[in-house]
Amino acid sequence: MHVHFEIVDAKDFEAGLAIFLLRDLWLGNVAIGGEKSIGRGTVRGVCAKINFRGKSYELDASGKVISGDKAELAKFAAAVKNWSDSE
Repeated sequence: MHVHFEIVDAKDFEAGLAIFLLRDLWLGNVAIGGEKSIGRGTVRGVCAKINFRGKSYELDASGKVISGDKAELAKFAAAVKNWSDSE
């Protein structure tokens, strides 16, 4: 199964939220559909490709960044905390 989503003109914190969504889907923490309690609707990541602001990142099955700057992805995740602290 392939999942594709995009955010037009995303701010840094929105990119961070998308990364957290990807992580939670990847780990099976968020179900697609219902009936998660009986084992349905969860997925496991095999690979992920992220394109943002002209840069590309790739993750392997363990979620490790194998292509692209890991620190840049961490910056987007940190932007979520900074945004939530300011709200």
